[in-house]
Amino acid sequence: MDPDFNFIRVNRAYAEVDEHEPDFYPGKNHFALFPNEENELIFKAVVNTFEPYSVYARPFEYAQHPERGVTYWDWNLQPVKDPDGSVGGLVLSLMNVTERVRTQEAVKAERQRFFDVLETLPAYVVLLTPDYHAAFANRVFRERFGESHGLRCFEFLFGLNEPCEGCETYTVLKTGAPHEWEWKGPDGRVYSVFDFPFRDT
Repeated sequence: MDPDFNFIRVNRAYAEVDEHEPDFYPGKNHFALFPNEENELIFKAVVNTFEPYSVYARPFEYAQHPERGVTYWDWNLQPVKDPDGSVGGLVLSLMNVTERVRTQEAVKAERQRFFDVLETLPAYVVLLTPDYHAAFANRVFRERFGESHGLRCFEFLFGLNEPCEGCETYTVLKTGAPHEWEWKGPDGRVYSVFDFPFRDT
């Protein structure tokens, strides 16, 4: 584009996204085709400051085609300087990351549903890391034993400086198999504990 945001040349990939041929664009103004006040301010700032601009997963909606919905783009706007040091043009590079963003949103929603299920279980559920920290604890666990506040399990449950004697929880890390045992909690109650090895992604 020239410094006034008129197209000089586009590649075929850019044109096909908007369902045109590359020769459709030269001479037309970017913001006449894609009006967006916020983006126009960004373009002007690049011209005025000579500083490139990059953004990741920026949402975009075609004003003329709302039926296309919102898409997401990584884009980079690079000033091109003339020999006298002024901005002679701009190069806009775009990458459509809509599928990646939607996949991330779907995973996030699925994870939230999973956490919601764990929060409503009447049994306590806690995910312990190999260094004895509680990476996750559901509502029943927190209500019964309190928050860990970053302390290790033996510290916040029993006020100890080292792992509890006779604790069988970490047997699963040695065997890789589920393990069932009984545990006397800090409230004096005896609990049936079902430990399972957890392998994250």
